[in-house]
Amino acid sequence: MSGYEIVGSDGEIVGDAVDELLSGYGEEIVGAPQRARVMKTSPSRLQRLALGIGTTSVAATSSAVITVTPQVPFKLERFVSQSVTLSIGDIKVGTNSQFVGAGAIPIEVFARDAIGVGLKGDTAVPGVDIALYVSNATAGALNCAGAYLGLAAT
Repeated sequence: MSGYEIVGSDGEIVGDAVDELLSGYGEEIVGAPQRARVMKTSPSRLQRLALGIGTTSVAATSSAVITVTPQVPFKLERFVSQSVTLSIGDIKVGTNSQFVGAGAIPIEVFARDAIGVGLKGDTAVPGVDIALYVSNATAGALNCAGAYLGLAAT
């Protein structure tokens, strides 16, 4: 990797050069401006890191949207949760759904020991939210906790 700092007019890391930094993963950067200046600087690196969602109580027979905002470019690869009985309606990076169709998924699909549940998700740049749409069909409140795992450009 040749080491780029990608800066837009406001100094944020944006644009097509982030895609180059995350090459081999081939996804478009969500929310990035169409043009960006590329300046040669010290090397950047990719690390597999976690982005926690905290713990949210979801009231009986209701839904919640749990939103986090990465502080560096972050390419979503997996969601992990030990919560039970909840349903995941969607995971969105910006406005882009990370699911191929409508329909809720039991949160247990994303258990930490689940196999084959990776996501080849979009990349969120700073200021672009990652949102988890969760619902609780039970008669009591349930907690939702977990983390996104992925590649971060640091």
